[in-house]
Amino acid sequence: MPPKPKVALITGGSSGIGRAAALAFADRGEQVVVAARTADRGETVVGETQAAGGAAIFVPTDVSDARQVADMVAIAVERFGRLDYAMNNAASIEEPFLKTAGFTAEQFDRSVALNLKSVWLWVNGLGGVAQAFLRVLALCNPPQAGMPVPLNRG
Repeated sequence: MPPKPKVALITGGSSGIGRAAALAFADRGEQVVVAARTADRGETVVGETQAAGGAAIFVPTDVSDARQVADMVAIAVERFGRLDYAMNNAASIEEPFLKTAGFTAEQFDRSVALNLKSVWLWVNGLGGVAQAFLRVLALCNPPQAGMPVPLNRG
């Protein structure tokens, strides 16, 4: 009997590194949850992922919103029964390149919510997923880039 496909949840999955990761998991025959704010691009990646051999769904998610993060995890587990990989890839690449003095208060708040608070929300959202072998990839700003994030399983 062939092994059951693994399940990967990827935030920021509608473009760039997230899209590439979704396609790489699909090439291995894995099941993929593509989470992003942009529905049309997310659905396109789902189609590409399915064409590459993986089962996939799109979950519209703003990772800076705690309710949406919790819903994203719940939908992923409901659809596929578990999570084996979770890749936090959502980030803003525009605002961090502004000079600090050039930020408006709104840009600063959005940058902190998307690039910092969202990682905390995401890890806490995954904490309720009782999977002994969940592998977590948190793509954050250096020096944390690509380092596993331990989950408090209390």
